[in-house]
Amino acid sequence: MIIERYPKAVAAIVEGGHELAHHGYTHQSPAEMAPDDELEAIRRASGLIREACGKQPLGYRSPS
Repeated sequence: MIIERYPKAVAAIVEGGHELAHHGYTHQSPAEMAPDDELEAIRRASGLIREACGKQPLGYRSPS
């Protein structure tokens, strides 16, 4: 969601040589999500990261 809201700031981060960390699409606790919804959120965020920096994220850190 942050990538969508602040594309210029994210572009500056990437241009500065920094890695975009995968922390989910929102900060909603996965324990409060249905498994299919959690998977969709991870996939959505992965796609946005890939578009922003040209690389697939290598990991994922749960927001809770």
